[in-house]
Amino acid sequence: MIHRVVTGAAGLLGSAVSRRLRRTEGRLLRTDVAEEAAFRSRLEHFLATATRAELYLAGSLSEPQDRIVPVTYAEAHAFAETVRTLGVPASLTFFTSTGGDVAHDAAMAAVEALARGFATEYAPAHITTRVAALGPLTVPIDDIARAVVALAGPEFDLATGATVPLHAHPPP
Repeated sequence: MIHRVVTGAAGLLGSAVSRRLRRTEGRLLRTDVAEEAAFRSRLEHFLATATRAELYLAGSLSEPQDRIVPVTYAEAHAFAETVRTLGVPASLTFFTSTGGDVAHDAAMAAVEALARGFATEYAPAHITTRVAALGPLTVPIDDIARAVVALAGPEFDLATGATVPLHAHPPP
């Protein structure tokens, strides 16, 4: 059974992804993370019966700029180490956005670098990563959520470390 975790679940993107995931099979844990050790303990219990696990890191977009990278790293690291210990194949979907100031854009570039680093480090444990790079949103947030959920699925496991822009105009 697929177990999915959404961080930043109270935010705009996290709540849209959560709504989309509620329509799928599997278990869902919606959370806002404060501390890595407590999060890992919660994950160990939640993921104990998983056959696949997915983490949606929506929390980073709502963090203050100086906390984006440390919070994203702590969430991703806790999840990756937990699923590696459990021997569960998994995916981590990082989120970035454009259009901020220089500090914001630098933090987003660092998140993309984290995703590439995690892709290299955790690939032998069947843990993959992707980055959903949100540009100017010209489609409804629920359409973005649908794309993000598809991107996190096993069909895209070969795209580990990839950054996928999600800001296309809707079809005519």
